[in-house]
Amino acid sequence: MEKLEKRDPGLLFIRSRANEFQEICKIYPPDKWMIEAGHPPVKAWYKIQDMAYEKKLIKEAFIGPCKVMFFDIWSVVSLYEKELKRDPYGLWGLRR
Repeated sequence: MEKLEKRDPGLLFIRSRANEFQEICKIYPPDKWMIEAGHPPVKAWYKIQDMAYEKKLIKEAFIGPCKVMFFDIWSVVSLYEKELKRDPYGLWGLRR
């Protein structure tokens, strides 16, 4: 494996992240906690945010130069809950 890591430093990174994930699982067992390690191909919250915009659940405004979003939290979080139940892997752009 070390020879491969010298040719492709990305393998070393992946291997180190796997070790981190194992350490996290010792503290937060996957059967009791939902955890994320690494960088999924899709940011699920942005997907939900886009859905909420399409449904007109989010209103934008500015406070001074800062953009803010106003929304009923339960309506938007409910979208997230439904998508997690419907297709948890797809929400993150992952295949099972």
